[in-house]
Amino acid sequence: PLVIPSPVDLIADSKAMQEVLEKARLLKHQLHLNVMILGESGTGKEIFARFLHQQEGHSSRPFVVVNMPAIPSSLMESELFGSEKGAFTDSKASRPGKFEVADTGDIFLDEIGDLPMETQSKILRTLQEKTVERVGSTKARNVQFRVISATNQPLADLMSHGRFREDLYHRINEFSIRIPDLRERKEDLMLFANNFLDVANAELSKSILGFDNETINLFQSYGWPGNLRQMKNVIRYATLLAKGKYITLNELPEEFKQNGHNQNLTYEPLRNE
Repeated sequence: PLVIPSPVDLIADSKAMQEVLEKARLLKHQLHLNVMILGESGTGKEIFARFLHQQEGHSSRPFVVVNMPAIPSSLMESELFGSEKGAFTDSKASRPGKFEVADTGDIFLDEIGDLPMETQSKILRTLQEKTVERVGSTKARNVQFRVISATNQPLADLMSHGRFREDLYHRINEFSIRIPDLRERKEDLMLFANNFLDVANAELSKSILGFDNETINLFQSYGWPGNLRQMKNVIRYATLLAKGKYITLNELPEEFKQNGHNQNLTYEPLRNE
């Protein structure tokens, strides 16, 4: 399998992902093109964005991640564009925003479908003019960056309902790539499983060697609605419970075992505190 060295571990042995990588290679040195990454939740869109950044081969280029749903709407503007001292209550020092920090590099706008309408016009202006104005300032700062966006939402539907600007959509979607879900990547499935097992062993100080045949068969027949994120949680959970050399059906979450072919499985994954 093709594994991209740290900091990006991109497993891509399947035909579906090989086709994606062929498209990705076309983007090398095409930094004037903004890229849209499409795909279901949990398919690894941020990992792929990091791969696009890393393939340029310049370690000094910034890579800035903006997780849209995690930013309160009241702080969105200052987070993206920065703020000057005294621009608002508790603003005790000037600070740059995400776009300014991303100057000369890449900025990854994750789940851009959650971007508030009132912010979209300001982002569009930033992309068109390649300048940013901090909150509380009238000075325009020149910036140069590539935008890599990601979404699991149908932006066409959002546009038809007036929730996403069409002009912004065309600005950020100059080249699109869809990351296939895990159901389309059967050749990669156990490669991912073994990789997540290595991670879980290291995190939990365990030394599980692998999976028994029944578990492998279940993994391969299951639909994985939560994709890679779900698989990582299932394997971490099972690794913690495992007492033998191999993970068996007994260590899998109960609902996973009972509904092995249910596409709508939900369970409470083990989480880091």
